[in-house]
Amino acid sequence: MRILAATVVAILALQPLAQASACSPSLRLSLLPLNQEWPSRFGKWFAQADGVYLVTVDAAGPLEDAPEFMPCDIDMTPPLPVEAVRGKAKRAEAMELLRRYEAESTACSPNKARVHVVEALKGAPREDWVEKIAFIQVVAGPPPEPIAQGEGFAFYGAWVGPPVSWCDPGGFARRMSRQASYLLLTTDRDEHPGRITHAFLADNTTPFLAEARRLARPAP
Repeated sequence: MRILAATVVAILALQPLAQASACSPSLRLSLLPLNQEWPSRFGKWFAQADGVYLVTVDAAGPLEDAPEFMPCDIDMTPPLPVEAVRGKAKRAEAMELLRRYEAESTACSPNKARVHVVEALKGAPREDWVEKIAFIQVVAGPPPEPIAQGEGFAFYGAWVGPPVSWCDPGGFARRMSRQASYLLLTTDRDEHPGRITHAFLADNTTPFLAEARRLARPAP
């Protein structure tokens, strides 16, 4: 988690450098920063979802046809080649970002996730299922969130699913704890009906469940 947090901070610090590359790291979908804009972004995702469920998860064996190792929680598109960077200080930053990228690229190992539905907040009621599409790594300890701190606010995991950057065919695994509850958003609009699109930590330290309950209430 420390490496990942440092990587996110480094990505934020190097945004001017990253903007020079067509394949720059993206936090737009993979993480949700709890800044003043988060309710609007969360509300759009909630509105687009076909189903919203409060769940717990557990591991259910290896995930077939998935990479054995991959990044955790963020879309780790490759940084600029070091040789393309000018200036001693910028080259040092680029080398450090590359080192962290290489370390984080094999930090997760996705597996099947057994999903236990506690409550349906939106969409049809759903029974428990084993998730075989999304890249999820179920961990035994406490939830490793917030994933990072930056710019005065915390970053929490959001996106679950295929790669969020056209530059990176590998994607990333979403780490979820069997000791925690999560708010899952699902879609029926692709070849895998009920596919998970987002997962938000739903405990007393995060505002996501309360906001989802507010959005799920019928209009007066």
